[in-house]
Amino acid sequence: MKNQTSHGSPRHNAPIDAAPPFIRVLSADNHTIFRAALRALFDTTPDMTIVGEAGNGSEALKHARSTAAEVMLLATSLPDTPGADLLLHLGRHCPGLPCVVLCQNCEPATVMRALKAGAYGYVSKEADPQVLFTAIRKAATGRRYIDPALLDTLRFDEEGEVNGPEQLLSRREYQVLKLFAEGHSPTRIASLLNLSVKTVSTHKTRVLQKTGLSTTADLVRYAFRHKLVA
Repeated sequence: MKNQTSHGSPRHNAPIDAAPPFIRVLSADNHTIFRAALRALFDTTPDMTIVGEAGNGSEALKHARSTAAEVMLLATSLPDTPGADLLLHLGRHCPGLPCVVLCQNCEPATVMRALKAGAYGYVSKEADPQVLFTAIRKAATGRRYIDPALLDTLRFDEEGEVNGPEQLLSRREYQVLKLFAEGHSPTRIASLLNLSVKTVSTHKTRVLQKTGLSTTADLVRYAFRHKLVA
């Protein structure tokens, strides 16, 4: 059985090069079998263990407030709370608890939202276990870590923030934006993408909301600025 030690302060306040001797992890995922697999996996590591589990967002927030832990391991989507929303709640109510997000389908837009919402790490569920352990160890000392397999899908600005419409929009929203910028009508876009005109309009509305723009002309200028069209 692992020898747990008591920590009087949040682990992420430790010196940046310090290796935490023992990391207590909260696991939040709605799949019971996956949580059991994580427990078995963590039993193979000498420096970390799972001390609490949650199957939904409400449970995750409750455990975060009541359980002494250094890191939370969080699924991208829980039954009652979107991952980004839960990250924001945790940041407000449990600012001393860094979160590492585990994703199944790691779309750039989803990664971006999680990082913007305060995630310390982002790892694919298909990653090697050592990648996950590295992310947790770095998060426990206040450092951020992204699964190397995901880095090629992301673009960063000069301040190191994720940038660009590819990260902000879903794949379909990105397609709709590009086609509008190329001068296609909603009817033509619906035909090209095999969608209804109403669905195209819905995607356009979401693009406007996410980009903070107001009109189709704004979208066209945005697309040219980001070199989506020649």
